[in-house]
Amino acid sequence: MSIVNLAMAILAVLVVGVAVVDRLWRWAKAKQNRSEIAGWQAELLRHKDAPDFFQYVAAYLAKVDPQGCAPEFAPLLRQCRGVVTVDVAFNGEGLDWLLFHGSPAEIEEAAEVVAELGLDPLVPIFREVLPWFGWSEANPQASDFDHPDRQEYMARLSALQQRFAALGGADLVSATLNDAMRDRLPDILSYRP
Repeated sequence: MSIVNLAMAILAVLVVGVAVVDRLWRWAKAKQNRSEIAGWQAELLRHKDAPDFFQYVAAYLAKVDPQGCAPEFAPLLRQCRGVVTVDVAFNGEGLDWLLFHGSPAEIEEAAEVVAELGLDPLVPIFREVLPWFGWSEANPQASDFDHPDRQEYMARLSALQQRFAALGGADLVSATLNDAMRDRLPDILSYRP
């Protein structure tokens, strides 16, 4: 047997060996993924009635497909982002915090999401928030809590928050999105990247 034939035989064994190892590795990875997904599904179903269920759905989709979600679920993730913005602005940190740390695009997206959810009476409040972006940075008296301009600014934001709450508030928005997520739950659970 010549050296060339011996080298070809060794190369053939190596190629077959690598293919077998690769196939076994893929099989083990797929088995592990199925097991992990089953655990994530159980976690999602455990929180089906949670007031922040939409956040569990977003986390589930991120775990199932960390590279990026299927196009059919991109609108759901966008809605989750919008409702998180609503929750931060009207339930959590407050409008003044969002106006300082957020962006007009976040408020616009939240307004679009609220409209998509059919909660049209809430949308004008978002439009009234937009002109206040940048007020804190543009006014030196913004950091003076006793300054009349600062107090007027806070009073206007408080009035917007109260109007929003009177129309159902962030809890209504979250509940509406949760219902939409529950309607799509079979599709969400069957998704595989």
